[in-house]
Amino acid sequence: MKLFLKDIIHKNKQELEKEQERVEREIKNLEESNEAQYKYNSLQEVEIESRAEDAEIQESNISIRNTLVEHLAQVKHALSRIRKNKYGYCVRCKNPISPQRLAANPATIYCLECAEFIERENEAA
Repeated sequence: MKLFLKDIIHKNKQELEKEQERVEREIKNLEESNEAQYKYNSLQEVEIESRAEDAEIQESNISIRNTLVEHLAQVKHALSRIRKNKYGYCVRCKNPISPQRLAANPATIYCLECAEFIERENEAA
């Protein structure tokens, strides 16, 4: 069983490192796109309608960026847990997280039971 877990951890570590690089690139691209659009609008006499459309796009990009930043934090946290030999265990109950759950979401920090409990708690609040 330990060998199986080590294989999962090794595989997920590689996936998480690739995901970290991908998300960091995506965040950088969004920031560069927003900056370029801002500079373009500052230099041009753009019609009000066009500025409104640009503002909507920038607002959407900010929302996407925030989601990516949150995801990146989860990925980095998972990589940190791997380094500390705590990966694969639920942060709430300390029980092992199922290999299927780790395969589906390598950055997860909760076993299925705790995730469902937390979801019910959040819905009740």
